[in-house]
Amino acid sequence: VRQPGEFPYVSGLTVLSAIARAGGYDYRARKEEVVLVRVVNGEQKEFKATERTPILPGDIIKVLERRL
Repeated sequence: VRQPGEFPYVSGLTVLSAIARAGGYDYRARKEEVVLVRVVNGEQKEFKATERTPILPGDIIKVLERRL
């Protein structure tokens, strides 16, 4: 993303809206490869996410880079 960082949670947040808050995808982004990191039962887990995946407080979104 263009401006990675930490952003305040708002109700109804999705992967796409979080990426938009971070300035959108940059040219290196693999838009089809987004990983959601979430703590489940005290354990950090990674899930494949789509742009419509809902975000919860504390989630981390990883947009992977494509090979150039």
